[in-house]
Amino acid sequence: MLLDILYWVGIAAGVLAGLILLIALAGLFFAKAHVVSRSLALQQTPEAVWQAISDFPNLPTWCGLVTKVERQPDQDGQEVWRETYTGNYPILLRTTAATPPKRLVRTIADEKGPFRGRWEFDIVPQEDGSTITITEHGEIPNPFFRFMARMFMNPAMYLDLYLGEKIQRAGGPGKTRGQATRSDRQYRQSSRPDFLNGSIGGILPTEKTNITGTK
Repeated sequence: MLLDILYWVGIAAGVLAGLILLIALAGLFFAKAHVVSRSLALQQTPEAVWQAISDFPNLPTWCGLVTKVERQPDQDGQEVWRETYTGNYPILLRTTAATPPKRLVRTIADEKGPFRGRWEFDIVPQEDGSTITITEHGEIPNPFFRFMARMFMNPAMYLDLYLGEKIQRAGGPGKTRGQATRSDRQYRQSSRPDFLNGSIGGILPTEKTNITGTK
């Protein structure tokens, strides 16, 4: 009886190991890097938008994905913050460029993690407010995680969540472009910063949505 149990346990373990190996091998055929962008039209001025996106300590008060933000020692004279996401997943982010109120770049500082890359925030003034564009330059070195991400995740998912695609679009003047739906599980709309509550155009997918890089 015990031998039979061990036999089937061994079979199950072998199948699982083979499946993991197969997924990892398949992941080698996917590119490591990707570039994806999203834009949002806003009523607020570039200065107001800048104030909201650069106020890192208050991020957990309106972004349901982030549970805690902690300041870390600077690296090469640049700010470093540890953001803890739901599921107790921490990530170190370094501010590698900051030109108020036009451009902000935040780069993953932990090179040993499963993901690498940066978010580039660009704010452009408009007659009725401003437009913010976030471009993600991402890289997934591990072929297993790469396969899972490419097959089961939208590369722009976190950009869409950050910009509020999953919550009800607040009404306002201006031409409506794009759509958004409500999801209180992901966001706390009542405490969102003014620049998101003042959206006039929803999410505007840009042309820069590519999977690039080397295998």
